[in-house]
Amino acid sequence: MEKQTTTKEVFKGEKGEKALLRKQETLKEDKPIVGQSSYQKNFPNWENGKADVFHEKHPQYPFYSMPFRGQSSYKGTYSGDKIKELQAQIRRVEKDSGKLT
Repeated sequence: MEKQTTTKEVFKGEKGEKALLRKQETLKEDKPIVGQSSYQKNFPNWENGKADVFHEKHPQYPFYSMPFRGQSSYKGTYSGDKIKELQAQIRRVEKDSGKLT
């Protein structure tokens, strides 16, 4: 049996001091706790407006059905010329990729 400790000292068989008895701790009365968290205090539950859908009282033109007056950016950017140019470019790439294989 090896009697060497982790600090490389040889155990000589001497007994050390006895541990002191623990004092029994008495539990003090419970501390008062707050009934709600700080989150609940700062952000009360409004039940999501009781799931009420937003209704406009008497809209002249509701924002979702107003007529669009103008030109879309797509129509302005991608004119017929650009589409033809893009199709020609796609054909060139397909033609060139056929040469590689």
